[in-house]
Amino acid sequence: MDFFTVISERHSVRHYTSQPVEAEKLQKVLEAANRAPSAGNLQAFEIYIIRSEAQRQQLALAAWAQDFLAQASVVLVFFTHAARLPKGTVSAVSNCIVFRMPPSPALMPN
Repeated sequence: MDFFTVISERHSVRHYTSQPVEAEKLQKVLEAANRAPSAGNLQAFEIYIIRSEAQRQQLALAAWAQDFLAQASVVLVFFTHAARLPKGTVSAVSNCIVFRMPPSPALMPN
């Protein structure tokens, strides 16, 4: 498929089935993420695989009630790994807005 066709046909998905993601497909996605370029090839991130329904629901709440996250059978969460950053680097994340908000009651320990 042509690159420009891929770009023009790209769309966002917000509705999911409960069908599990096959291990082979998930592995291919993770391999692609690991091959993706990063600044200085630092690969300064960690990927967390969230399969638990309870954790997906908590994640949806923490993401300001983005309920579609809880519908997916698996969610990949990317975190900056500060130890992999050069000294003096503030963050490897670009084009991102971080908001501080009070903790969600759903995420508070009992």
